[in-house]
Amino acid sequence: PVQWETLKKFAFPWSKSSDELRILPIRFYDQIRRILGLPCTLRAGDIVIAEFVHTLPCIDRVAVYSCNRVCKIFLISTAVAAVFRLAIDDVADDTDCSDWEKPDPELGLVYWDYYNPDQKIYEKMIRVHQQLSNKVIFAGGSWIWNGISPNYSKTFTCTRAGLAACKKYHLLEVFCTAWMDNGAETPVDAVLPGLVLFAHLGFHEDFDEKALAEEFHDVTGASLNDFLELDALDSLFQNGQPNLDTDNPSKYLLYQDPLLGIFDRHIEDLDLDTERYYQDLADRLEICRKHTPAYDTLFAFYHSLASTLAGKADLGVRLKKAYDAHDLSTLETICEEVIPGIINDLSTTRLLREHLWMQDAKPFGYELVDIKLSGVIARLTSTRYRLRYYIDGRVKRLEELEADRLPYFLPGAPKRENLWHRIISGADLMDTI
Repeated sequence: PVQWETLKKFAFPWSKSSDELRILPIRFYDQIRRILGLPCTLRAGDIVIAEFVHTLPCIDRVAVYSCNRVCKIFLISTAVAAVFRLAIDDVADDTDCSDWEKPDPELGLVYWDYYNPDQKIYEKMIRVHQQLSNKVIFAGGSWIWNGISPNYSKTFTCTRAGLAACKKYHLLEVFCTAWMDNGAETPVDAVLPGLVLFAHLGFHEDFDEKALAEEFHDVTGASLNDFLELDALDSLFQNGQPNLDTDNPSKYLLYQDPLLGIFDRHIEDLDLDTERYYQDLADRLEICRKHTPAYDTLFAFYHSLASTLAGKADLGVRLKKAYDAHDLSTLETICEEVIPGIINDLSTTRLLREHLWMQDAKPFGYELVDIKLSGVIARLTSTRYRLRYYIDGRVKRLEELEADRLPYFLPGAPKRENLWHRIISGADLMDTI
């Protein structure tokens, strides 16, 4: 049952003369999710209360749909389709939808899912959708919305499972989505492997790796294996396994503040030399760049990003270790050699990203990417000033480096943070009401 009294503190009157409640903006969603007992990790198909259910009825009126059945169906009409989502974990294999409210027969019903690696989940959800409409459309995705880098292992695993289910249940229409969450940081050409995979599976009964590589080269002029190297940017914690958790360290290790070290604990716990990891990747991407002149700027950008991460990924860890040991020699080296090198690499990365953006899109929106990347350069410069003051004895301590480094992610949870304002500081950039 919905705990209305607890929910009320996240709501405010729709108007001064109304008892109807409206959920506050989505930043309160996590608290509401916990109150309603929804799954901790949301996936396509799950209901997002604060984003889509804008009003709640009064306590003495009709209650929200039961969480153990549908949670809530919402329908968004467009010219040819409607969208609805179900709480996947609350739908049984033998769910009977005969008494459920159904959309207009003229509308298509879109089943969105690009999260699940298990074909059986897609099959279950397609069966439920087909009970509600005879015009079911499947929407999968090519993962370019997870930060700065694409996630091809997730794209390939979920697409193969999803489209196999679509074939089994004879869906006539599928399409590939490519979202641009949190500022469209990933260059749009990174979508190509996922798009070509969709086309490949539309013309082949089964996945054929060799045929896919040939088709990719035919339509793009590039090597599929070269593109797939980009998957390594976010596979730092995967130990060679597919990144199905959608970790995105290339984003938060780039943007995090070197003095605050919000994510440093996870680098400390990692039995891996991050400098060597990203430098080896940079070397491989330089070779890929030579193979693929048509996408020279794309691979130059990711080569530069990997070079930047080679210096920056563990910068905070090195700073904290040297500071705790009062190792002024190492701090001097970081201040005068390491940080200037990172700034130089990142300045190149920023210019290449700007070139890609202006090549692919209108200028509107690039200001966000520019602010993010330039902000890292500014904070690296400020870190040098702070270190210089400490090394020269003008301040006795650096309070930022006095603080203990705590875990950001819970044990066993995916190491994913795609919201820039949560990465750059522990202080809240958003309003608190």
